[in-house]
Amino acid sequence: MKYLKILTLFIIMGMLQGCPTPDDEVLAGELLINNNSNESIYFYDNFSPTELNINDVSLNRLKNQRLLSKNSKEIKVYKYHFGKREKFYLFIFKQSTLDHYTWEEMQKNNIYDELYVLTLEDLEQMNWKIVYNGN
Repeated sequence: MKYLKILTLFIIMGMLQGCPTPDDEVLAGELLINNNSNESIYFYDNFSPTELNINDVSLNRLKNQRLLSKNSKEIKVYKYHFGKREKFYLFIFKQSTLDHYTWEEMQKNNIYDELYVLTLEDLEQMNWKIVYNGN
């Protein structure tokens, strides 16, 4: 009987430890990205509680998975989950920028075409839609 009480106590403690608090709340949304420019673009996206810069961007991920062709009427949709304290970072690189500079030059000189740093409130105000015009 003593072991059953101890086991029950540990099970209850484990369940309470796993309960989320308001600070741990995970939110979700579908982000719509539309390329309205006259050039193909690549983008790198990430949620982070700390500041990101171009040195955090993975060139392989950028080139292999994240292309939007020029004047894309097709909108790419991604599902995101993140905590309230995080910010959303979206780096955009035009094809011409990637053709003109080496990746090392881009990282050394912090070269990218657009950077969005958005909070959850920003994304909600934008209705989870980003339109890139190439300006």
